[in-house]
Amino acid sequence: MIQTKDAEIDIADAISSNLYLRASAIDFFEKIENAPAQKIVVDFRSVEFINRSFAHEYLTQKNKSTKTISEIHLSEDAQKMLEIVFNVHKNEFK
Repeated sequence: MIQTKDAEIDIADAISSNLYLRASAIDFFEKIENAPAQKIVVDFRSVEFINRSFAHEYLTQKNKSTKTISEIHLSEDAQKMLEIVFNVHKNEFK
C-alpha cells in the first residue's frame, strides 16, 4: 500500500541536538528512505549545533534521496551553515 501522507521527523530526536557526524546523516537518510511516506518534513526545532561535515553529508544524502524532503524550524545558524555548504558545493547538487 502506498502512503501519501507527509511524515514529519524531528532530527534531534532521531540523532541528537548536536549534529556532527557524517555517519549520522547517512543513518538518518537510511531511515528516511525506508519510511513509507514520499514527502518528508525534517524538523530542526531542537537542534543546537550543526557542523560543516554534517551539513555537507545531509545535503549530499538529500540530493540522492528518492523522497521529497523539506526542512522546518531551522535556526539562523543552521540555515546559514546549510547555505554556505550548498554554495561551496552547488555543482554536486541538482
